[in-house]
Amino acid sequence: MLRFPPTAATIQESIDARTKLIHRLELKVRNLDLERQRPTQEWYKLAAEREALRTLLLPSHRLPAEILSQIFVAVHHANWRDSRQVNALCRVCKLWRNIAIGTHQLWSNLELGYSHVYKCKIHNISRWFERSGSLPRRLILGGLYGRCSTDHATGSDCHMVEKTAVATLLTQGPTLDTLNLQEIPPDCFQELAKHMKEHQTPLVIRPWDSLKSLTISVSLRHLQDPPPLKQFLLHLPSVPSLHLSGLYHEEEQIQLLPTHPSVLGNLTTLSLRHLPLLCILALLPLCKNLEDLTLSPMDFYENTTANIAHYLVHLPSVRVLRLNHLAYETVAALPKLLRTPALVDLSVSFENGDDFNSPLDSDEDDEEEKPVTDHRTEMVTGLVSFIQQSKATVRRLLLRKLKISSRGLERLLSYMPSVTDLVLISVTMVNTLFRPVKYVAPDVKYHVQLLPRLYSLRLCYMPDHFPYEEVCDFFIHRATSSPNIGRLKVLRLETDPETAEGYDSITWGDLRRAVLKLSRLGVDAFVCSAY
Repeated sequence: MLRFPPTAATIQESIDARTKLIHRLELKVRNLDLERQRPTQEWYKLAAEREALRTLLLPSHRLPAEILSQIFVAVHHANWRDSRQVNALCRVCKLWRNIAIGTHQLWSNLELGYSHVYKCKIHNISRWFERSGSLPRRLILGGLYGRCSTDHATGSDCHMVEKTAVATLLTQGPTLDTLNLQEIPPDCFQELAKHMKEHQTPLVIRPWDSLKSLTISVSLRHLQDPPPLKQFLLHLPSVPSLHLSGLYHEEEQIQLLPTHPSVLGNLTTLSLRHLPLLCILALLPLCKNLEDLTLSPMDFYENTTANIAHYLVHLPSVRVLRLNHLAYETVAALPKLLRTPALVDLSVSFENGDDFNSPLDSDEDDEEEKPVTDHRTEMVTGLVSFIQQSKATVRRLLLRKLKISSRGLERLLSYMPSVTDLVLISVTMVNTLFRPVKYVAPDVKYHVQLLPRLYSLRLCYMPDHFPYEEVCDFFIHRATSSPNIGRLKVLRLETDPETAEGYDSITWGDLRRAVLKLSRLGVDAFVCSAY
């Protein structure tokens, strides 16, 4: 029988039959793969659901919303300038986001760099502050130095005002309570303040108009001729709280100050940093309504002493006075500078200088006194005279970075018996101010005479090996031997890490025994590390 070769039709039929068979097998393999993957997918799904259910058992998810809100505030308080931290809290989960949005304290402060003002839209800033509720709103604009290339001497439009979003933000943005302008050139601020004043619209409250506190940190780098101080003051907005830093001016400009600028007359809080002392003394008489004053003058020169006699300033309403980074000579001259009869809160912080490198091996009454000891004696005398001549009743006293003999500090505190709250930070003495009983003469009522109304005492960053237990013994003896004298109620000892670690690890150490005895007498005594 003859065999003929297959025709094209036959071959095509064979191809089609095998194609259908391959397709059926592919579907079968695909179905088998899906069946094989289905348990794996189900496993992943159940595992994810299990982890989600486990998170519901975590304490952080079972805490009341009020507790979580307080935790958010505590975490944010340590680094409130970083807005990314708030955004991170909102991205954890829906619960945390809702709680964070409802926590007003997280949204009351915002710091923006110069570049952020360009990138961030004003309505986003408004949304941020809307979540702060009724809390005061504070906006910090930093990095302003070097952002303006305008030659103001030629009368050109200021780049800070015309080509940036700063002026727009202060015009169209949300209402503000506090504005902080960091490292802004004085010419740029003058143009900015002038622009805001000229474009003021009746019945429209702008962020600039709603300010209650203004902080200006002026940058004078590479600036040969700063603007006159008179023009700078006249363009300031009318705010009750003003903080100026770095605005240096020569002495001859002081006589050109305005006599009655309303912006200074309305101030109740004033802070002046890095200004010449004579310039500060010329400004203070214009601030008749001050209640809170902070001064950090520039270096006090000996040739300044002859020029301060006619600068005695009377501030009848000042209740809080902070003197920061002062030399002993400046404090010694206080009786010639200020009178504050209403003063109740006094803080004095001394600068680090040669005085801190000198030994304290003698008291001020030694016959052979060293020059630095003379400065300490004059400082104590000047501070005492300032309190006495002001007829002030100081109730809270803070001393920082003071190096003095214990006798000098005793003499200082003996003239302030009204003090109820005493804070000593980095105060170096030969002996502890609070002497143990065995070193006191029997006929001297030392424990009664020193700080008879003291209610609260805080010691922080004291020298190494400071005898904290002797401080406790002092008040134990006072409480037991003089029950009619006001007793200490709060004692906070912020010690070095070694002392704090020993207090926590040694059950019956001298300090722990003394603190325990004080606690039994009704004193809220607390020991912790200051670092």
